[in-house]
Amino acid sequence: MRKKRKLMTWDRTPGFLCDWHMCGWFDSGLQHNPEPNLFDKKVSLRWAEDHLAPWGGCANIRDVPKPGKVDGLAADWTLVPLSWDPRLSLLRARSEYPAWEPRLKDLHPDAWHKLYYVLAVVEAPRALAAALVFSGWDGCRLWVNGVQKFEEHSYHHVIVDHERIDVKLEPGLNTFLFQLDRDGICARLEIPGDAQALDDLRSVAVGEPPAPREIATFAPMSRYAVGLKVKRPFKGSTPDELTKWQKGFGAHYRKCLGPAPVYPKKRPEPQLIETQACEGHSRRRFHLACEGGGRIPAWVLQPEAGRFNGRTMVIVHGHENPRRTVGADVPQGPRIASGKQTHNYAELMAQRGFLTFMINERCFGERRDYWEHEDTCNVAHFKALAMGLTLPRLHIADLHLLYDFACTFKEVDPQRIGLSGLSGGGTMTYVAGAFDDRFKAVGVFCGLIRYADYAANDGGCGMQTIPGLYPTGDVGEVLSLIAPRPLLLGQGRLDSGFPLPRFRSMAEDARKAYKAAGVEDRLQVSVFELAHQYDPDISAEFFNKWL
Repeated sequence: MRKKRKLMTWDRTPGFLCDWHMCGWFDSGLQHNPEPNLFDKKVSLRWAEDHLAPWGGCANIRDVPKPGKVDGLAADWTLVPLSWDPRLSLLRARSEYPAWEPRLKDLHPDAWHKLYYVLAVVEAPRALAAALVFSGWDGCRLWVNGVQKFEEHSYHHVIVDHERIDVKLEPGLNTFLFQLDRDGICARLEIPGDAQALDDLRSVAVGEPPAPREIATFAPMSRYAVGLKVKRPFKGSTPDELTKWQKGFGAHYRKCLGPAPVYPKKRPEPQLIETQACEGHSRRRFHLACEGGGRIPAWVLQPEAGRFNGRTMVIVHGHENPRRTVGADVPQGPRIASGKQTHNYAELMAQRGFLTFMINERCFGERRDYWEHEDTCNVAHFKALAMGLTLPRLHIADLHLLYDFACTFKEVDPQRIGLSGLSGGGTMTYVAGAFDDRFKAVGVFCGLIRYADYAANDGGCGMQTIPGLYPTGDVGEVLSLIAPRPLLLGQGRLDSGFPLPRFRSMAEDARKAYKAAGVEDRLQVSVFELAHQYDPDISAEFFNKWL
């Protein structure tokens, strides 16, 4: 059986290959590296072999081969169709298709010592000059119409839009054969300046598609989630229309976040715990009182008098050791093999002249007092829900405590306080920035992902998800509540967890609001050549301009 369909469009980005035929497994000869750095070379002794030689070799695959055995070896080229996410994941295939469960039951992407091949076939109406944009998990080998065009093998997950090569599509069938050794691949075609030609391409699926899993929990929920549509997007074009929409959607947003915790009328004063002299600044640690008799570690990084630029930053760290962020600890374990290290981004902002404040977020560092295997954010969120609260609102309450504390410093001008964070801290940055206008400029780094992904991909955590927000609104709508205040949306191009197509579409959602407000110049969208990292240079330039 041979079926044809259009290439997949994912969040306004067209051209994704969406019908994959898999062949394997083959022994990879993996040499174990217990602590690889990101983009370190991966060594597999059998990686360069042509494992398809019994069937004619990789250079002779010009269509989906017929199932069968050669010299006792089987090559079945099983079809894996994609319907809602263009990132092929064999683990996800196991969840969605019962037939894949026995084939994958002994493999996991953190320990795979096997390699396999996946083949996509695309039919073109005529000869076309195109580009293939792609990424495999831990790299890949690639043959286009039988010609090897690419090879890269290093430690990294699928990074959407990572690699790009020029390809010539032939009239009729075109084959894209990838050799992989971990969980998946993502690839799309571009035809510059000819959108109609891209629309005329057809994905070719050979064989019977596997039956979807029906008796399940997560697979049906995922399929349901991706069918939802935002009910209250901003559709206006004037400042008055934006203000009216913000009032209505903002009320829904604050209702979903829930109430703040109730503090006693008299709370202990902030306590100074320690002071340390650092390069170009001092680092002081305080304890702030919160609900239930708790204490929040807070750091104040104060530049030397000659460096202070008159501006204040509140930094929100993500799923990481907060002491690392303020420069108190040197990170251990995997690091990026190339590019600048920015793990101490709060300290780096202080070194650039900003009076910088940061708290130890709930569930991390010293505030992690839960030692089971579950994600502490999710456990804290469940506990908060049981009390009529939400974890994101508790985080906002902590940031408000830090804001009030910052305003007691004589050097702090409340009209020149910015908010910025990375990853989960980036998410909390736009969540808190949209709540009210006390933060006068907002900078989000590597923290944008849609609620459909949270729901369908089992991603995110209690720190990042607001109950009831979606599908009334999504992240783009929350970002639109920040307008007309200056907003920086920063994304590392090499970040595997926050795909660029998603990032760009949410930035466009926000741009509509800023355009309607007449302040489109206050929205800065920056894609930089780093992974899941904070870029202090981009951040400092933005906040120097707008604070």
